Amino acid sequence: MEQRLAELFVVAHQQGTRFRRATTVDSYTVQMVRIRRVMGQKNPAEMTYYVHLNGLPLPGTSAAKVLNTL
Repeated sequence: MEQRLAELFVVAHQQGTRFRRATTVDSYTVQMVRIRRVMGQKNPAEMTYYVHLNGLPLPGTSAAKVLNTL
């Protein structure tokens, strides 16, 4: 999952430190930091990711803006 999310950031942006269980693609490093089940049909999950762009943390609002361009 981390690999696919990192690739989506690259595709959306088109333009390194490595963490435990993190994936780096180009200048993005993505790490899942939390996963929990939520109530609902099909037993959905809520996943929280930590993203670095060029070694600097990417704020959630910026990450959402990038992904919403897809």
